[in-house]
Amino acid sequence: MKLILRAHMIITMFFSSFTMATTLCEGGEAFSDVNLTTMQLASGGPVVDLSLIPPPNALYSNDGRAATSCEGILSGNDQPLPSVNIGQYQDGLLNGEKQKGGNADPLLSPNNQLFDPQYNGGSDLAFIELSDLQNISGVGGIESDGVNDPGWVFLGKDDGGVGGFDYATAGNGLENDEGEDISIDISTILDVEFNCTGNTSINGSNCLVGTWSIMPDVNIVEELFPLFGNGFFDHLAFIFKAGPEFIVYDFNFNIIKNELGGGIDLTVPYNMSGTFDMTDTFGKTAISHISVWARDPIFEDIRRIPEPKTYWLMLLAGWLIYNRIRHSPSKYL
Repeated sequence: MKLILRAHMIITMFFSSFTMATTLCEGGEAFSDVNLTTMQLASGGPVVDLSLIPPPNALYSNDGRAATSCEGILSGNDQPLPSVNIGQYQDGLLNGEKQKGGNADPLLSPNNQLFDPQYNGGSDLAFIELSDLQNISGVGGIESDGVNDPGWVFLGKDDGGVGGFDYATAGNGLENDEGEDISIDISTILDVEFNCTGNTSINGSNCLVGTWSIMPDVNIVEELFPLFGNGFFDHLAFIFKAGPEFIVYDFNFNIIKNELGGGIDLTVPYNMSGTFDMTDTFGKTAISHISVWARDPIFEDIRRIPEPKTYWLMLLAGWLIYNRIRHSPSKYL
């Protein structure tokens, strides 16, 4: 009888864990674990504070815009990382490569059901649509294998090391027609920073709450052109790992652009900052590392819209402040 009860408990725990892994993000409650608080053109100008979006928009709060989607909690590690790292199909976990390492999640191995656009016809593809897939070819002699490339580029991760954020390299091993190395050390084109609150640290003393920021170089689009062509990125994904589990949060800037009246130009870089709070997600298990990915889109017509003018951002920032005062006048008296 004891053996039967123990077996029943193990089976119950297994299916409870699997249910959690497949349902945590389905209701949308976990989206607000990570927020985008401010945006500013990398070239300067007014800071747009998304925490000033007036109620009753449930997607925005005092911390700003919640993640537009998430996947998890997933078991195992967020491996493999890309090798070439320019967004090709099957190069890294978010580009459809199956999960590697122990304690693999059934959604990621033996088939990567979430990020492989060819699994089940792409009906379960996370964060992007089949229409977002690209044909990454011609760069560094890469031959075309069809329109199947998700376009996710690994920027690096922070595991609490002395050096801070550990930046990746894009275009590993690629050369131009003259035989020159065209890979890019991502640390030379942007700064990524995570800070934990309450004197805690990643992979150390119970970090669960903190802030993040990404500050690209003003000329990042030109510097990335040999590898990625025109444009900045249209998605930004954060992977938070704690214990034997991780969760992926995505910011789809196509959605956010529409919410803000269409004035964001995805071909130019923005400084961004935000917050994270994993207390309700991981409980008392501290964050061991945070990985960052960005998706490079293909723009068929680079003349779509001009670079957003500073006055437009000033109008947006002023409108947000006005609406916050109008909805909460007592706070400003």
